[in-house]
Amino acid sequence: MKKTMSFAALAAALLATNVCVAQNFSTRSNAPRHPAEPEMVFVKGGTFTMGCTAEQGSDCSDGERPLHSVTVSSFQIGKHEVTQAQWKLIMGTT
Repeated sequence: MKKTMSFAALAAALLATNVCVAQNFSTRSNAPRHPAEPEMVFVKGGTFTMGCTAEQGSDCSDGERPLHSVTVSSFQIGKHEVTQAQWKLIMGTT
């Protein structure tokens, strides 16, 4: 069974070990990647409504109110989960 961990954990490890990961992966498509560097995909930012709607009635917790708009900037995220092999390559241990 393949074990995985989050991209955030790998990113922290990469930064902690001074492995350089470019912010704009799309400009590096032809450049060789470090074996532990994840393949990234672009996610376009936007605005959405977050929280409990009137349709949900009493089926909401207090933490879901009030209904509000949230804006998220565009970002890059790992296309796949981080494998133990990638983690071990950076951290030296699982």
